[in-house]
Amino acid sequence: MATPTTALANIRAVKSWMDKPFTDFNDSSTTIYSFECVCSQTAYDANKLVYGAKLSSAAAAGLIAINYTDTQARWVGDSNFSYSDGGYIRFIRQFARVPLAHDDYSSTVVTTAPVFGTRRGHAIDFNGNYYYYPYDVEYIKSPSQTVVRRSKLGFQYSTNPALLAVYTEGSFTVEQTGGFSTVITSGDQSVYESTKITRWMGDIYQAVTAFAY
Repeated sequence: MATPTTALANIRAVKSWMDKPFTDFNDSSTTIYSFECVCSQTAYDANKLVYGAKLSSAAAAGLIAINYTDTQARWVGDSNFSYSDGGYIRFIRQFARVPLAHDDYSSTVVTTAPVFGTRRGHAIDFNGNYYYYPYDVEYIKSPSQTVVRRSKLGFQYSTNPALLAVYTEGSFTVEQTGGFSTVITSGDQSVYESTKITRWMGDIYQAVTAFAY
């Protein structure tokens, strides 16, 4: 498209397309709409959007005309800016639906707790005879070790991070009292990795948790 010779009063979408990023998870609802736009810097400043703006109409999207409308899609940002003579700019404007929750599968490295047992202490004399002590002693049935386990990755999405469920991974400490060890667990033992919250697009946040599987 040639650069206009007169100022554009609004933002023109010269190309548009949509993507459905989660069809692999049987989710054909989540959609991202992209518009390649061109306008003057003045027009862009007059048609800036805020998070929460919906793709309900061309006016709501800050554009002259659009091929798509979707009242569930919200503005998630403008990007890929480039500039040309005359004060014109070109950029990508995107809208997206909040994705549905889904699961994926992976593997996670975890550390297992040691297992302790007790038995009657004993000694052996020079003749090979056993002498048992009048008390028990501790031994390790199985030591702590690092292993790889199958895990289920739970994905959640929300525009309000406070609404995302957060899980704390299981952990353990070993306390000793009177020569004997006790394994003290904390967190959720069915969680291999604590929930991580990141920004997915715009004001839509993603939370991922690795669960035992």
